[in-house]
Amino acid sequence: ELIRNLSINWLRKASENGIVEAGYQLGQIYEQGLAGTPIDLYTAFSQYQYTANKSGHGPAALCTAHMLYSGYGTTANPIKSTIYYELAANQGIVEAMNALGIIYEDGIYNEDNDNDINKAISWYYDAVILDYEPSANNLAILIVKYSNQLDEQIFTLLSGETMTYNDLLTNLFARFPITKD
Repeated sequence: ELIRNLSINWLRKASENGIVEAGYQLGQIYEQGLAGTPIDLYTAFSQYQYTANKSGHGPAALCTAHMLYSGYGTTANPIKSTIYYELAANQGIVEAMNALGIIYEDGIYNEDNDNDINKAISWYYDAVILDYEPSANNLAILIVKYSNQLDEQIFTLLSGETMTYNDLLTNLFARFPITKD
């Protein structure tokens, strides 16, 4: 127990002195109850959020977003989670891109629950081009669900690239071909 306490204190001081990974590791320790440490979701959330806010650390931002979205260790705030998902997604974390696709598709990013299908498609597509299969599935479902509204539309992706509905489908199926086993 003494060694565990010394290690946690060292990580805390390292985090406060700008060693980014130390803050993230503290969050992991408290969230998962590692090394005999009792699970403390509030402290885990605080560590992740502190690390994400201080340094923009992508994995800490993703953990902060998940916890805010679900109310795990903090008060649920799906709208605020979008800020942290975007921070993580902008660092190439595909799970965050996929989560943003869901958030924009379902309209969770605002109080009015208005969806933004173009942004949803863009976030899903960004994860698809990084070979994240869950986003390919979500994108395919979204395309089917909104096909009557999307047929002639031109999409402007987050990268600035423009693409038609047919191009989107072609790229999706080229990256994740449907095969018969």
